[in-house]
Amino acid sequence: MLLFFSGLLEGKIYQVAFYSDFEPISYSERRDPTSPKFNNPQGYEVDLLRAIEAIPGSDMSFNFHGVKEWNNIWLYPYTNPEIDIAMGGISREDKRLLNEKGTKVLATTHGTVQFKQSLLMNATEANRIKNHHDLTCGYTVGAVRGTTGEYRFLAQTGFINDLDKGLIQKGTTVVLEDKSLITSDGLLSIYDPKVANRFMLIPPNCSLPITKYFVAEDSMIPALQAGYIDAIARGEIGNRLVADNSGGKFAITALFSLECSKEESVNCSKKEEAVFFVKVQNTELLNKLNTYIDYLTNNGSIGYDAWKQNHNIFLTRAKNYGK
Repeated sequence: MLLFFSGLLEGKIYQVAFYSDFEPISYSERRDPTSPKFNNPQGYEVDLLRAIEAIPGSDMSFNFHGVKEWNNIWLYPYTNPEIDIAMGGISREDKRLLNEKGTKVLATTHGTVQFKQSLLMNATEANRIKNHHDLTCGYTVGAVRGTTGEYRFLAQTGFINDLDKGLIQKGTTVVLEDKSLITSDGLLSIYDPKVANRFMLIPPNCSLPITKYFVAEDSMIPALQAGYIDAIARGEIGNRLVADNSGGKFAITALFSLECSKEESVNCSKKEEAVFFVKVQNTELLNKLNTYIDYLTNNGSIGYDAWKQNHNIFLTRAKNYGK
């Protein structure tokens, strides 16, 4: 449940739905939705908005509302009239701008942060698994339903034919949360509402890994630590944070970006972008956010690595705005 203050004050206070479980980009001080600190946001994208508040003359402030479940979080400005902005390391994708009728109802800001996709694994396994095609049925990979991390992983391994249609390889068994089974005929799409509550994917042969689904990012980490899964498929930034704090136990591997062609993928430095989502008709808010995001990130040249070294980097730039 989202709790709101009594609307906007002269259009200056904006309501933000943020993903609660994507450390270090967007996360709650306490991940339990019943905690009074659940709506206290932290992370890179939060610091961006806090810096916008601090810009002289921005005339903007933000109230934050944590969202535990990832799937369709980007639709909050459309589905919940009180919400103005959705954020949480959400990748820019055209289909995320559309409602169930295919009408464009959302717009995205300029990029807030850049990243690649990756696998997080036991360090010894990461030395053997260099790309997704090295994974076999002896591996179980964790993913959060509806994330770009999931879809990119499925496309890279060959579970689905492409990211557009998302047709699940024939013979794959989809295990739903109620333990019922659906076997793909090769025409079943990963985007089909029938498999929205997918719990596992069992491959049709041993050339593909088993896929285990989770509701939130943070729940995958204990599963990896306990050996319940062998890898986590998601963006590089979150995976790298876990690896860096693991004392060498975990490492990231199989880095890639859809911005890179197959021919250049090995040495490609291009990255994907996360963005904020707003109502398509709210052009005033969109333009203001874009102006300030471009300034604070120096048109994308100041990103996560710089923020990691200095969490006050955006706030410092904010205080110098216009000078």
